[in-house]
Amino acid sequence: MRSPEVILTLREVTRRFGGLVAVNKLSMDVKEASIHGLIGPNGAGKSTAFDLISGLTTVSTGEICFRGEAITHMAPEARVASGVCRTFQTPKLFDEMTVLDVVATGRHLHNSVGLWGSMFSIGRKRREEAKTVSAAREFLEIVGLLAKEDAPVADLSYGDRRLVEIARALATEPSLLLLDEVTSGLNPVETATVGDLLRNQVRQGLTIVLVEHDMKFVMGLCERITVMNYGSVIADGSPDQIATDPNVIAAYLGSPKDGQRSRRALRSEQLV
Repeated sequence: MRSPEVILTLREVTRRFGGLVAVNKLSMDVKEASIHGLIGPNGAGKSTAFDLISGLTTVSTGEICFRGEAITHMAPEARVASGVCRTFQTPKLFDEMTVLDVVATGRHLHNSVGLWGSMFSIGRKRREEAKTVSAAREFLEIVGLLAKEDAPVADLSYGDRRLVEIARALATEPSLLLLDEVTSGLNPVETATVGDLLRNQVRQGLTIVLVEHDMKFVMGLCERITVMNYGSVIADGSPDQIATDPNVIAAYLGSPKDGQRSRRALRSEQLV
């Protein structure tokens, strides 16, 4: 069986904001059909790294490649079209829209009817709309929210809003999904549900990069983890390697004398 391909590569990616270096020479390889964790204390540069990968922030120096092609200077919408999608720490949804309508917005890239087509072929437009709705319902079923398709987003619990955002992201049919604090605000049952959902999507070929503070979730889900602190990578390896890495323990817990407690904390606590 062949080894998984590297789908995302960052090579010495740096982002400066004036005199502040938010991300400093970040290098990382992400294998296809895997879950890769990107962790670190608050202010480590994780969300900025996501902004760089998704194109919301420009790279100062370095290179980002997706499927072997440089996307360093590609526009955000072009990256989405190529298969890179992300979620945010706080779900960015339109409260006045229904759950179904929100997820359907993720299908616009797959709608083949342009402006002229919609003006001169009403039948074709209706067929495309029916396909969009059908696809949106499939993704709502995947996240377990099909029964709430007509509910306004404003009426949803925080956990359900998270699931709607995941469904909308999946509706773009990405190859690479960037999840930023996807379990933030979720209870243990909701967190377990999200974990099962992500594992199932990876089995179907999706690649996920996960920024997350819930260490139990990260350690149980990720195949490989990259750790950042003050904008730089301080460790990269398997969950077992990360849990015992002295640099990681020091970054999170300030080099406590009880190394056994440090390993337990990295495996089971929510470290912020």
